[in-house]
Amino acid sequence: MNIKVIDISYAQSLVDFEKVKKSGVSAVIIRTGYLGKTDTSFHSHITAAIEAGLDIGVYTYIMGNNAAETAQEAEETINRIAQYKGHINYPVFCDMEDKKYFGLRYDPKIRTDMIEAFCNTVNGAGYYPAVYINPGWLNYYTEKDRIIGKYDIWLAAWTESPFVPTRYDFGQTMWQWGSEKTDGIAGKTDSNICYTDYPALIKSKGKNFLGNNCLITAEKHIAYSETDNCIKRLEAMGFTVKTKCK
Repeated sequence: MNIKVIDISYAQSLVDFEKVKKSGVSAVIIRTGYLGKTDTSFHSHITAAIEAGLDIGVYTYIMGNNAAETAQEAEETINRIAQYKGHINYPVFCDMEDKKYFGLRYDPKIRTDMIEAFCNTVNGAGYYPAVYINPGWLNYYTEKDRIIGKYDIWLAAWTESPFVPTRYDFGQTMWQWGSEKTDGIAGKTDSNICYTDYPALIKSKGKNFLGNNCLITAEKHIAYSETDNCIKRLEAMGFTVKTKCK
C-alpha cells in the first residue's frame, strides 16, 4: 500500500485542495503551529481540505523547553483541532527538529521525555499520536528504543525520488522522500508515501473520535476515603481516571 501524502504549513498560503486531490494526493498533514502560536494558515487549510474530501492529519512543531511545556503544546494542539472532531483520520504528529535542541542543555533522555509527554497527552485526549523524525535524531539525539515500536514513525529521509528507497528501516509507517511540485500549490511541497491505511486503523482503535466511539468525561466530588474504591471500579470498566483533591 503506497498512499501519496503531502504536508503543508503557512509556507503554502494559497492551496487549491480540489486540484491537489485530483493530482493523486490522498491525504494532507497540516501544521497546527507551535508553543503559544497557531499556524496562520491552519484553520483555512484544514477547512478547505475537509471540503475537498482529503484524508487529514496534523503536526505540531515542538518548541517547548521541557516535558511540561511539551505537554502544554499537546494541549494547545488538542484545543486547535477540537472543532474538527471526526475529520482528522491520520495521526497527530509530534515534530521535534528545531536547532535549539542540539545544545548541551538537552540530552537524549530529555528530548525523549518531551516526545513522550506530547504523545501521551494526545493519546489521553482520545487522539492517535505519532512521531515525525529523521534518522540522525533517532540514532543520536533520542533514546530510540523508547520511540521505535511504541509510536508510529513518519521518517524524514530524503532521497529526492519516491523510486529511490531510503536505506533506513525503523519500521516507519510513512516516509518523507523529498519535495516536488503538486498541482494546486505554488512551488514545491514536501512529499510522502504512507504504507498504512490510517483511517481504518485509527477507527478500529477507537481514536480521533471516528465512528461510533465516544470519550466520556465526568466529574463527581466524593470523600477522600472513597477515592481508592471509586478509582478501582472505574478502572475495571476501562476508564482512565484522574483525581484532584483539595
